[in-house]
Amino acid sequence: MNEIDPDLDFAATTTVNTTTIEVDITGSSRAPKIAITSSPELPQDEAMAMLLFGKSSASLSPVEILSAGQALAELTGGTPPAGGFFGRLRQSIGLDQLSVNSSSTTNANGTTSSSTGLQGGRYVAPGVYVGAQQGASADSSRGVVEIEVFKHTKIEGAIGTNSNDKIGAKMEWDY
Repeated sequence: MNEIDPDLDFAATTTVNTTTIEVDITGSSRAPKIAITSSPELPQDEAMAMLLFGKSSASLSPVEILSAGQALAELTGGTPPAGGFFGRLRQSIGLDQLSVNSSSTTNANGTTSSSTGLQGGRYVAPGVYVGAQQGASADSSRGVVEIEVFKHTKIEGAIGTNSNDKIGAKMEWDY
C-alpha cells in the first residue's frame, strides 16, 4: 500500500523595519525543511531576531537571545543542547510547559511598546491544562485553563488581575 506524503512548498514573507524576511517550508510532510532568508541578507539568527522581536540581535535582552536561538534551532531541525535551558528548568520544576514570550504593539500615534512574559503550566488530567502567565508589570498575572473537549477542539479560559478575562473555543490541526 502506498503512503501519502505530500510535498510542501510554502513561503511566508513579512517586512520588519526595512528588512524583508521570508520563511520557506519545503520537503515532504514527513520531513519538512524550514529556511529563513532576508533582504538585505542577514545571518539566520539575525533574521530570526528581526522576525520574532522586530529588532536586531544586538539590541535583544539575554532572555530574547535565548528564545530566538531556541526557536531557530527548533525550526531548522536542530536541537538545543541537552534540551536547552528552558527544557532543563521545566523538567526540574515539574512543568509540562515553560516559555518566555515577547510581543510588541504599535498604537495609533505610532508609538511601539513591547512586553515580555513568562508562562508555565502542566496537564493535571488527560486533556486538562492549568497554567499561569506573568508579565513584567504587577497587574499582568493571569491563570489559564484549557480543556480538550474533542480531538481538535479546546475550550480555554483566562482570568487576570487586569480585568481582561476571556473564555473561548479553538480548533487546531497539526500539519
